[in-house]
Amino acid sequence: MLKLENIHGGYRANHSILNGVDLNIATNETMAIIGQNGTGKSTLAKAILGMLPFCSGTITFNGISINNKNTIDIINKGIAYFMQGGRLFPHLTVKENLVFAGSGQNKTDFNNSLSRLKQHFDLIENINKFELEASYLSGGEKHQLAMAMALINNPSFLILDEPSAGLSPQNTEKIYEVLEQIKKEQEVTILLIEQNVDKAVAFSNMVALLKNGVIEKVLDVSHAKVYEEIDEFYFE
Repeated sequence: MLKLENIHGGYRANHSILNGVDLNIATNETMAIIGQNGTGKSTLAKAILGMLPFCSGTITFNGISINNKNTIDIINKGIAYFMQGGRLFPHLTVKENLVFAGSGQNKTDFNNSLSRLKQHFDLIENINKFELEASYLSGGEKHQLAMAMALINNPSFLILDEPSAGLSPQNTEKIYEVLEQIKKEQEVTILLIEQNVDKAVAFSNMVALLKNGVIEKVLDVSHAKVYEEIDEFYFE
């Protein structure tokens, strides 16, 4: 579904953070990217979405090049992005945030998407919260809303950048419960960027180890020694 070949990129000319990334993510696969802070995990997500000022290499989605496409065009191809921390519009209501995120849909499709998400997010089901300005939500609720905004267009490919960052253990479990349900109910391919190694391994089929802007190894999580290989990667 998504293929990256020799991706170099960064935020300033002559200063690459990605240094030749090669990666294949198959349809309906969940691929986790793990590595130390500053190794280029979030930068890789932004390269896929056309958000890097400087980027070279080849990125294809469903066999079609998305090189040099703007972010809106890439999103319209079915790629959704949950940005680290959960981005939303704090001075809009929960409903208005979702309407904005789903503005490309007709009214019927949007209402169908909303009904689907109500099964997963109490925030949407609760009419008092639905009409509440997002700035009044708790941290966990803001995460829920940002996740719902990423899912409102029923994407075929979902990029999750640190979905557990800043959450309590309880809220982390809630978010991952929703994501597990989404995986079972929808045909969605997922690229997960996650510092929580246990969550990354438990949620994914494959784990890619990123260091110094290069994928050093891709592991099948069903392999008996996956944790040993991850430990060696972190502490070598």
